[in-house]
Order: sequence, then structure tokens, then C-alpha cells
Amino acid sequence: MTQWPIFKVLTIGGISQDNLVEGLEDLGADYYINRQARGVITQAITVVETPREISLACLEVRDLGFVEELTMTRNLFDPDRLAKLGFGLCPEETGPQFFKQCNGGRDLLLACRSGFWIAMKPVVDRSDDLLIFKLGCNGSPWMIAECAGPVRPWYLYDKLLFRVIDE
Repeated sequence: MTQWPIFKVLTIGGISQDNLVEGLEDLGADYYINRQARGVITQAITVVETPREISLACLEVRDLGFVEELTMTRNLFDPDRLAKLGFGLCPEETGPQFFKQCNGGRDLLLACRSGFWIAMKPVVDRSDDLLIFKLGCNGSPWMIAECAGPVRPWYLYDKLLFRVIDE
């Protein structure tokens, strides 16, 4: 199994969903969160009750062994495939917690202006869309929710954060 550098160690859990939302609101107007992401955060995600740290690796699709463009979500997020590589999907609160704890992620996001997705089980919103979070920085940090249904295409250069499974 290849060892990947840890991109970020993140604390999740231990706060209520309301506290998570308040923390994001406290970031201020310089930090953009789109309507879909706000809806997912306030209505659809689950916050882990007990605080814990998770290690995250930032990988391109090609780093996971894919060689053809347009890999589908169902293949990219396959739990058995990921486990063999030492990864798992991130808990639902990873995107908002990352954004909040990194003060909008300004320093880390500057290294990846085009952004990265959070590899997570897609969350169903009120419109029955399957969404995951994407974070980036184009002068100011942003977090959006984008569709990630089972046949969504992914390019080899797309970047995602995966949870590193402890051995």
C-alpha cells in the first residue's frame, strides 16, 4: 500500500449541528457558501457526537489507479477499492468542519485554487439531488455543494480529499 502525505488532520464531532452552522456564519462575508451547501449543512448532514481526529489525503483521480477519463462516482467512491488503498469516505461534516477550522481554509486552499471535492457518501437534498461539498479559493475561500450521482464523470486531474484509514 502506497503511503500518501497527510494533507490535514481535522477534528470532527463534539458540537451540535447548530454550533457548526453558527461557526460558519461567524466567518463573515469574505467566505462564500452557496445556497445548496447551506441547505445540506442545515438540513441533511449528520454531525458526529464524540469529537475525534481524522487524517485527510488530497489525491487526484489518477492517484487511485484510474487511467481513463470520465471515471464514474460509483467506481471512484467504491468502499472496497478505497479500503485496499488505505482510504475511506469522509464523514458528512468534513467539508463544513474543514472550512470552519481552517478559518475558511485560506492558507490551504491557496495551494489549490481550482478547488477539491470532499470524498463522501453523497447527501440527498430537498430536490432529491445527490450532493457533495467542494472547497476552493479564488481570492476568497468558497464552499459549494455539487451533484455527485453514481454516473457523474470525474476527470483524472480532479482533486478529492479522502479519509486515511488508520492501520
